Amino acid sequence: MAVLLLTTVVTWVFLAVGSVPVFIAIASTLLLTAHAVASRTAAVRSRETLTMLGAHLYAAEMAREHAENRRRQAARVRARAEAEAAAKPPPERVARRASAVSADTWDPVPVPPPTYQLKPAVHRPAPPPLEEPAQKPQAPAASEREQPVSRGSMPRRAADIERILELDQNAERPRAVNE
Repeated sequence: MAVLLLTTVVTWVFLAVGSVPVFIAIASTLLLTAHAVASRTAAVRSRETLTMLGAHLYAAEMAREHAENRRRQAARVRARAEAEAAAKPPPERVARRASAVSADTWDPVPVPPPTYQLKPAVHRPAPPPLEEPAQKPQAPAASEREQPVSRGSMPRRAADIERILELDQNAERPRAVNE
């Protein structure tokens, strides 16, 4: 960096005298600036890295210390409980139950299988086939299809009404899925 600084100063001095072109002085100045920025960036990154390493070390020390404190606390609680248990004998009924229970006193009890396994499987019969209606409605003529007409303006003929009523009488009652 010192060499770049000396070169930059010398080129600007010779530029003032007039023996060096301008682009040489500008190039050396840009190189010096780029080097300074790169050095500063490297210093900041190394400082951040050192800070992070320090934080990790501190966290590891604190975790170790915390675990050690928890172990000590658990040992104190255990020692206190053992001291209290040794000082006070267990109640008589607890001692009797503890002496009565052993590994040989338990016998397995047979359990019957569930009732759904004992019954035979039931299969439903297939539903009867659907019947076709006696009369199939005819498609309207091409001239009727082209002209949209509202229902209110359509004249009702007796034959149309009879056909509709006949279809309603022949229609089966809708069945449920499991009927």
